Amino acid sequence: MSQGISLVSVALLTAASLTAQNNSAINVQISAACLEAIGQNELTQQLRLSTKTDTLATIYEKGQVIPGFTSLCAVGPGKQAGAPVRLTVTASALSYNAGMVFLNLTGVLGSDSRACGTLLQSRASFWVSCTNSLGDSVRSVYARPVPFARLPVGRYSCSTQVETVSHINGVNQYAAGGATGGLTLTQDGAKVTAQYGGDTSFSGTLRLAATTSMTARAEPGQTLMAPYMDAMRAGGPSRTPERVRVSAGSLTLIDSTLFISFAATMADNSSCPGAQIAGTVICAK
Repeated sequence: MSQGISLVSVALLTAASLTAQNNSAINVQISAACLEAIGQNELTQQLRLSTKTDTLATIYEKGQVIPGFTSLCAVGPGKQAGAPVRLTVTASALSYNAGMVFLNLTGVLGSDSRACGTLLQSRASFWVSCTNSLGDSVRSVYARPVPFARLPVGRYSCSTQVETVSHINGVNQYAAGGATGGLTLTQDGAKVTAQYGGDTSFSGTLRLAATTSMTARAEPGQTLMAPYMDAMRAGGPSRTPERVRVSAGSLTLIDSTLFISFAATMADNSSCPGAQIAGTVICAK
C-alpha cells in the first residue's frame, strides 16, 4: 500500500490576520476560501509566533499542530482514498516586505488512517503569502540593511512551488506547479545575491538586503523568469519562460531550511499581462 502527500502552496488564495497578544507575541489566523490543493472549502487555523523585529516573527513554541491537509493512498487497482493529515510545526517564520506577508513553516506530517495506515514524514514544509487587504490602515515598515548579518552562503538543492492567478472572462483561474533546481547564495556586506536555475517553473537572480542573520528582503525594481501557467490552456500550461515583475520578496532561514518567497505580476508584453504569480523556493544544502 503506497501513500503520497503533496503540500501545495496556498499563495494568493489566503488571508491572514495578525493579533498582538503582548509586546513579544502575536497570533496569526490563516483563513482560506479556496484550498483545492488540500481538499478543503473552508479552513481557519491559529499559529502563535514571537516577534523578533518589526518585519520578522518566529515560532513561539514548537509542537503547534495544524490539521486540515489530505493525503492520498492506493486502496486497490485504480482506486484512491483520502486521509486527514496534520502538520506538527518545528520551526516557522513570518516576514514582511513591500506590503506582502510571507509565512513559512517546517515540521512533521502525521496521519493515522484505517484506510491508508500510519504516516510519518519529517522535513515537510508549507508556505502562505498574503497581501494587505486593509489599505493605508496598516503601517508600512522598512527593514534597514545590516552589513554584519551573515547568511549561510553557498550552493543549495531546491524545490519550487509556484502559483499563477489570472482573471479571465470575469472568473479567477488558478494554476500551480513546481520542479527542482539549484541555488547559489552569495553575500558582500549587506548585499545578498540569490541565483536560481535548472528549474522549468522559475529562474533568475534576485538581489536582496540582509536584515538579520536569518532574513533578507528583496530590493525593488527586479524581474524574474517564469512560464505562464494556465489550467485552461489547450495542451496544458506553457513551458516558455516569460518576464515577471517582482513586487515583493523575502529570504528566510528556518533551522537548516532556506525559503525564498516572492510575489510578482506578468509583464505588459507577456501572454497574460497583469496575471499574479507567487512562489517559494525551498532549499537545503
